[in-house]
Amino acid sequence: MDRHRKIMKTPGLAAMILIMVLTLSAAGCRSEAKDSAEPKTATVNNESPIPAPEPVAMGIDNETASDGDINFSALHNENGEIVAWLQVLRTDIDMPVLQSHYGDDFYQTHNARKEPDDLGTAYIELANVPDMCDFMTIIYGSGGTDGIFRDLYKYSDPDFFESNDRFYIYIEDNILTYTVYACEEKSSSDLLRSYDFTSEQGCNDYINDFYSARNMGRQIREEWGRGALSPYFFLTALCATDPQAPDRQFVVYGCLTNDAAGTIDRTFYDWDEEWDFDWKNAGDIPQGQTIELPDTDNLPPLP
Repeated sequence: MDRHRKIMKTPGLAAMILIMVLTLSAAGCRSEAKDSAEPKTATVNNESPIPAPEPVAMGIDNETASDGDINFSALHNENGEIVAWLQVLRTDIDMPVLQSHYGDDFYQTHNARKEPDDLGTAYIELANVPDMCDFMTIIYGSGGTDGIFRDLYKYSDPDFFESNDRFYIYIEDNILTYTVYACEEKSSSDLLRSYDFTSEQGCNDYINDFYSARNMGRQIREEWGRGALSPYFFLTALCATDPQAPDRQFVVYGCLTNDAAGTIDRTFYDWDEEWDFDWKNAGDIPQGQTIELPDTDNLPPLP
């Protein structure tokens, strides 16, 4: 009986040991699972904050019209003489336009930060108003192989001229679209002092001379032939002068065909009583057509 009792105790002890092992193993699994889960939770909870976005670089060196917006406030912090921004598509011309109060030739030898620079920067003369409301605005830049306007010469290629008919001028609170209607290489001349562009007659004199000229490599779009230009248009000439050939210019001509803000207008002084031409109510110029002038029957007669 005693032997039998001992035999009966042995399985009980083994069972107890087995239960303890299973219990500890289960507890160990739960502990291991808990331990393995904690790092994941800790990783999420202790994750570094999302870094703040990098500030957008602004100013002359970082500005571009590729995003359709120009920060003139930032530009004026560097140079208050920046009056516009010029963008010519499919070229490297994406740059500020300046107007110096020191003299018309200042930016021929200085960059947009007023630092001495042989290549200069794009500029207009004091004879032009900076809001681009003149009949003829001329933007100058250095030409040749290294000049800032070197890419203008691409227009001498008829294929490039044919397929690239737009450039843009940004001014504060407005974007102006110009249609390229002609280009040519010509002798250097001072158009702004050769014609009285404040009068209708002076504008007509220029238009007649333009169509009568026979300059090297001249290209004019067919729909912009004689009769297409009007004294009531707003023209801009991009003029590249090669320092190695200062007596020659390569010029790309554009006509304003879209005024996004509707603020471009001009006053003529042809008559005793000035007449204010309202560009906003005249509508856009369809390509290949002249503009419809408002109520021309009531205009005073030409002298």
